[in-house]
Amino acid sequence: MNAKKGIIQYTFDEYSMQSLHRQEAYFSIHKGDNLIGATQNFSYFVVNAASKTEGEMGSYWQSIEDLIADMNAFINENKGDFTDWMNARKEEFEAWRDAQKTDFTSWFESIKDILKTIDPGGTMLAELMDARVDIQGVRHNSISERLLADMEYLYQKLEKRLYTLEYGEISDLIILQDDAFSLNHETEIVGTVDYPAIDGALVIATVDDTKQNAYVFEKVGEISG
Repeated sequence: MNAKKGIIQYTFDEYSMQSLHRQEAYFSIHKGDNLIGATQNFSYFVVNAASKTEGEMGSYWQSIEDLIADMNAFINENKGDFTDWMNARKEEFEAWRDAQKTDFTSWFESIKDILKTIDPGGTMLAELMDARVDIQGVRHNSISERLLADMEYLYQKLEKRLYTLEYGEISDLIILQDDAFSLNHETEIVGTVDYPAIDGALVIATVDDTKQNAYVFEKVGEISG
């Protein structure tokens, strides 16, 4: 409390924040058991939070903007960890690929002359050529290029599976359901707007059919004809 400027700063407790809608309160100032003075009554409103999930500090998100801001901060903070993890896996794969390439090249050079004599029909050569085709069916100039293409393809699929949409691509609006809107909010009629009915509606249903509950017809007069 700032007595010189007449400012009272008060933090509502959990009980006060649980009482929804319009509330009335006042401040009273005591010295020991003696009442010094009291303020006039004032009103304040408590509305439903955007989320009922408690945050890390034990508080609630009071608006959808606060919730989105916290979600964005969480995504941006952990996205870097995911990228580092993927880069580490990529380096491991490239090291494994290079080792396999070296081993294969050495082995092939050692048996190349033998293959010329035992594979006159080119069957094994055809198998080696087919090994240049990647997962997506694209043929490359070498097996190493095919391995790189496969690695990039799998990397992209894994990234899209974990992060289906980048931040900023989501355009869907979130509708917060409030079944007690008239109780939680104050409304005021400011005027009327005349809008001519342009399109009609045709309802096809069976009267007194207990199997359907989509439409209910109520007799309000005599039916002739």
